[in-house]
Amino acid sequence: MMLKFAQYCLAYCVLLLTFSNWLFAQSKSDGISGTQIQVRELRFDALETGNPSNEPAVIFLHGFPETAYMWRETMAHIEAEGYYCLAPNQRGYSKDARPRKKQAYEIEKLAQDVIDIADAKGLEKFHLVGHDWGSAVGWVLVSKHPDRVISWTAMSVPHIKAFADAIQNDEDQAKKSAYIKAFQKRGLSEWILKRKNLKLMREQLWNTCSKDQLEEYMKVFKPKGALTAALNWYRANYKAMKKNAELIPAEKIATPTLLIWGKKDVAINQTSVNNTAQYMTGDYHLEMLDVGHWLTQEAGPEVQKLILEHIKKYDS
Repeated sequence: MMLKFAQYCLAYCVLLLTFSNWLFAQSKSDGISGTQIQVRELRFDALETGNPSNEPAVIFLHGFPETAYMWRETMAHIEAEGYYCLAPNQRGYSKDARPRKKQAYEIEKLAQDVIDIADAKGLEKFHLVGHDWGSAVGWVLVSKHPDRVISWTAMSVPHIKAFADAIQNDEDQAKKSAYIKAFQKRGLSEWILKRKNLKLMREQLWNTCSKDQLEEYMKVFKPKGALTAALNWYRANYKAMKKNAELIPAEKIATPTLLIWGKKDVAINQTSVNNTAQYMTGDYHLEMLDVGHWLTQEAGPEVQKLILEHIKKYDS
């Protein structure tokens, strides 16, 4: 009896030690911490990893309806190669950077936030990676501030003038983008998305997320005003996109650019993806994957590899 008890205790200790070593390895390999960045009256929540003195840095921009948390695995992978990585919860997604007026979410202001955040962290030049709305913001940023961006990786969303043109002239893309018009209905959109504990978002938009991602997104989107702030990105820029106005300068983009797009993307068809090349004068590469819109969840390792290869190619 005593022998069996001793064997049980030994097995338990081995199991506990194994779990402790695994837990330590996980925390050590991740190394990502939260921080806050003050920009005038706004304070942005952000994730960062690596040594800020390591140059060049990599800034990651999330889309809707996600947060900086979507980039954790990608950041850990890139940081392991010696880069400092920074991912802010953008305007409206940080609780202390959530203006109430719709006009505060015009895309020029969102792009300026990224420059201001980089300035606050002392990042003169940086690689830029964006997904979904983060990609739209990135296209504006590389157009207006080409001297700040070493390389640009756009994910899912192609050049926004090509995208706006497709919404106007491509019937299939117009149908895929019909939700943008629906999002203009303030109050009704919020009610539909928030009902039954964000059921529609959980089952249709976050269905490829990990459990920890889902928990994080729920924490950000459930508080009063958070969902409206996120939808204001659509509302503040709808008219300009509908008219294909000068969302970004007419000059073509010389920044080395990688566009990653999923062939099964339910929101964006291939028309604007194909038409993006006409706006590029610098090195440009299109990578099409056999996945949908949520690239980091559906093809994480492949996406990480592509981003890292692109970044390394243009390191000075």
